[in-house]
Amino acid sequence: MIERGNMTKEEYIAVLEKEIRKRDKKIDKLEVENECLRKDNHIFLEALILSKHKIFGASSERTECEDQQSFFNEAEQEYAEKTEEPVKKDVKGYVRKSAKTKRDEIIKNIETEVITCTIPDGERKCPRCGSEMKVIGKKYVREEVELIPAKLIVKKYYSNTYGCKKCEKKNMPVFLHGFVPAPVLPHSLASASTAAWVIYQKYVNAVPLYRQEKDWERLGYVLSRTILYNKT
Repeated sequence: MIERGNMTKEEYIAVLEKEIRKRDKKIDKLEVENECLRKDNHIFLEALILSKHKIFGASSERTECEDQQSFFNEAEQEYAEKTEEPVKKDVKGYVRKSAKTKRDEIIKNIETEVITCTIPDGERKCPRCGSEMKVIGKKYVREEVELIPAKLIVKKYYSNTYGCKKCEKKNMPVFLHGFVPAPVLPHSLASASTAAWVIYQKYVNAVPLYRQEKDWERLGYVLSRTILYNKT
């Protein structure tokens, strides 16, 4: 704890803020070092396991890393030919899992967009007689799930000012301003969605702040780790 001594209130606050910034930098550095060490440790353990299998063959011994995803053979471990997630069905009062999953079950909670493929104008001529061809129906071809990457939008809030003309003529002007939603964090660019995403990435997905900083930068928003740390 920093002793105040003979410092004024403003000087004491400035010293505290400087100390907080120093500690933030130290924490960020430790987070980066910890993440690097964790990755190195994981890689070394995986390499050790693979080396052991190459030398001694299959082993019944278990290690702490056998239940973790491998950096080297994750695709082989996770691959299963024609594997589908089970679907739960209510059969005579109890729930039973079906062996196969229909596509409709997999994508039923995703917003659907119908795309109609047409023939451009001027190319709808009958190849036999040259007459203009009309739409007589349509056929289903395929479906696919599309990922729309994240993007940032700057929202500028303006408040309309309303005045009473009648009172203005009486030299008693009255003004009202449009309601503006309160900010999530005062004097900050953070919105509810950006703040929620940072918290989700940090506490649910365990994404380090230095990686989040790079993600925001790729989206065009220069956001330092210190700000991310202070806001979460």
